[in-house]
Amino acid sequence: QISDEHRLSRRMSFYSIVEALTKTLKNVFVPYFSHFMDLSISLLCSDGPAGTLNRKHRKAKKRKGAGTTSEASVSCAAASFRVRCAVVRAFRELFVHDTVGGVVLTEEILNKLRAAIVSFVLELSSLPDNIQEAKDWVSCVVEMAGASGTDVFWKVLNEDLLMYTRNQSAGTRYLALEAVLELINKLREDFLVLLPETLPFLAELLEDPDSGVERKAQEIATALEEISGEDLGEYMRA
Repeated sequence: QISDEHRLSRRMSFYSIVEALTKTLKNVFVPYFSHFMDLSISLLCSDGPAGTLNRKHRKAKKRKGAGTTSEASVSCAAASFRVRCAVVRAFRELFVHDTVGGVVLTEEILNKLRAAIVSFVLELSSLPDNIQEAKDWVSCVVEMAGASGTDVFWKVLNEDLLMYTRNQSAGTRYLALEAVLELINKLREDFLVLLPETLPFLAELLEDPDSGVERKAQEIATALEEISGEDLGEYMRA
């Protein structure tokens, strides 16, 4: 029987190779994602079969302080997190290079990926010192929006991110806002169709008790006013 440590090590190697091959071969490699798409989504979804292993090791890591778990379990928790980050990086390359009419990224697959990738914000924001991993996640979200090419998808993606700005964790709110800001920078004028649902959230966040979240909300307000050419304050006070 393959141990958890061995399984995680193999997955880490696999997704690192996938990322490298997609960067090098670009859309030539894209069709191969269909062979491991279900596994990849499962790895990111806490309710998938692969997510069971992730949950087990995350719980083990939380018990470390009580001295009720082994160093091996803590190591597996860290390895499981690194694998999920590698999956995010691999998907980012897929979104960049699936440029031949959506060979892999059908509407159904994109919606599954959206739910799995956006929800990963909870794990990223719960662990300290994940600056690079957070940047990778934000860029993955933004490239996913670009790959979809439709305002219908952008609307749902933006709504998903905005809902996380109401999370109790300031770290989650901040990271979700960072993704919204980069989405605005990516879409520019195309983002303006998403203003009606964005402004009520932004009005709340401009009064957030966390100073970092409040500053990030102000960055978004400034960016939107620069793009729209309007003073949005009156709309947020309405």
